[in-house]
Amino acid sequence: MFRNQRMRLLGVLLATALLAVLAGCGGDEGSEAATGKSADTTTTSRQDQPKKKPRLIEITIDGYPTADYAGLFLANERGYFEDAGLEVSIHTPIIPKRPVPYVLEGAVELGVSHAPEVILARKRGAPIVAVGALLPHPTLSIIWLENSGIRGVGDLKGKTIGTEGVPYQKRLLEAILAKANLSLEDVKVLRVGYSLTSALEKGRVDAIIGGSWNVEGVKLQAEGPKPAVVPVADLGFPSYDELVLVARQDRLPKTGAKVHDFMKAWARGNRAAIEDPEAAVEVLSEEGAVLSRQVIAEGVDVTLPLLSKTFRLGSPRWRRFTDWMHAEGISERPPPVSKLLTNAYTP
Repeated sequence: MFRNQRMRLLGVLLATALLAVLAGCGGDEGSEAATGKSADTTTTSRQDQPKKKPRLIEITIDGYPTADYAGLFLANERGYFEDAGLEVSIHTPIIPKRPVPYVLEGAVELGVSHAPEVILARKRGAPIVAVGALLPHPTLSIIWLENSGIRGVGDLKGKTIGTEGVPYQKRLLEAILAKANLSLEDVKVLRVGYSLTSALEKGRVDAIIGGSWNVEGVKLQAEGPKPAVVPVADLGFPSYDELVLVARQDRLPKTGAKVHDFMKAWARGNRAAIEDPEAAVEVLSEEGAVLSRQVIAEGVDVTLPLLSKTFRLGSPRWRRFTDWMHAEGISERPPPVSKLLTNAYTP
């Protein structure tokens, strides 16, 4: 009997000891749960972790900073690209026609060009593609001075017309002249680069094409002799994307994520510029722009409503425009739209 009692007592003592051991093993975990302390005292806080190295992306715009790029420079100033993990380097081309060649040569990943130039370049076999629409409205214009005696396109016969020297401008000029039964042989075409308004004011040329009503037109209206500005949209041209972001199609599989993040941050900059036009004027003025603050402010006022908030490209519009270029003889057998643009990387 006593033996059985001792055995039972020994069993109770062993069970109690075992429970104490188990409680001791789990005691720290329960204590930490109650106190909120971490069990891993060696874990580095998120704030202490080293930041990832920003991804560099280089872009060449199509000229000097204008209201067209208000969102780009505002995004850069406010750190929107940094928020996206990007370090952005913005370049101005030496001559206006260089953005596409720079992209093709790999000097930059992205360039700003024009829908007609993308079409003609692709027709030449260049592996570039439009990845986003920056300014999805035609602003290209033919401009002359009101005191020049020119009253319409038909009066351009025998005149000198200045262009920036980008290939598509001469082709579109040919289509404009045809509306007045003129050809390129009836005029003299002079390549003046970025000096469009200067060449017009100084009498080197009688008219210019390559400038836009929201940039050169605004500048002449504010500072120079009164201009006559005729947007190509008023000459029967179908709508097209004036400014587009272009990239090498064969490199997008590797760079596409960066391109997407870049456009998303730029679109954020466009929205910020629209909400705060004065900030847009300020940042453009600080970029060493060749335009006066007054011209920048007036350009911002008319341009901000035109800026894209989504960067998406419209395939039907591109198809209509390529068909029109073909009908006008500007491009023989234009490439299919699927080879000209992609929305795979738009925000």
